[in-house]
Amino acid sequence: REGLLVDISSYSPSRAAAVQVLMEGFIALFHEKRLSPSTLYSRYRWLIIYMNWCDENGHSDTLDHENNARSAIRTYVNSLRRSVEQHQISKNTAAPRQFAILAVLKDYFACGDLERGTNLISFDPNLTNSTQAPSDDKHGKLIAWCQNLFDGFCDLVLENRPYPYPLKVPD
Repeated sequence: REGLLVDISSYSPSRAAAVQVLMEGFIALFHEKRLSPSTLYSRYRWLIIYMNWCDENGHSDTLDHENNARSAIRTYVNSLRRSVEQHQISKNTAAPRQFAILAVLKDYFACGDLERGTNLISFDPNLTNSTQAPSDDKHGKLIAWCQNLFDGFCDLVLENRPYPYPLKVPD
């Protein structure tokens, strides 16, 4: 997996100091075991995505002051809401994103009402759709495909067959 390229000319001492404070908060939460590692990962993963969004949408000062953060969060939540309305993501995908970001930034700013003035997206338990297991027929077809691919590649490699080598396809 590749990371994002950094434009060194965009370096900001205030952003670097803010990131240091965020990382110290992450480390403290990890060592205090107040949150599970998966919760910490999720929160900070969404924070990184949020920060990239802020940089791309004119809110790169979101960590400079809580008023800047409040404005950026309001705009970000509206952006998530548009994505929900356009059926790009569900409410149940958008809601945890905003709450994860709010949790980190509330700790960062020591501000309990950072979401004030923001129309937050609520989680809707009625929208929960479990992933259905495939039918036995579809499962069997997948296994047949996998078995044919495995057998074909084994013949190609172990039997030293000439390339291109035709693989059997299940009916």
